Amino acid sequence: MKHRCPAAAERAALFAFRAARRGLLLCAIPALLALVVWLCLISTPAP
Repeated sequence: MKHRCPAAAERAALFAFRAARRGLLLCAIPALLALVVWLCLISTPAP
């Protein structure tokens, strides 16, 4: 049995999936930072 290389469509789908996952990760980091800052501001008692 020969090992067949993946079709171009499969490679494109895998590349798109990896790029989307990386984009989501890069988008999630600032969102988490904003959430932490917001929670800190909310938790401080009003003067």
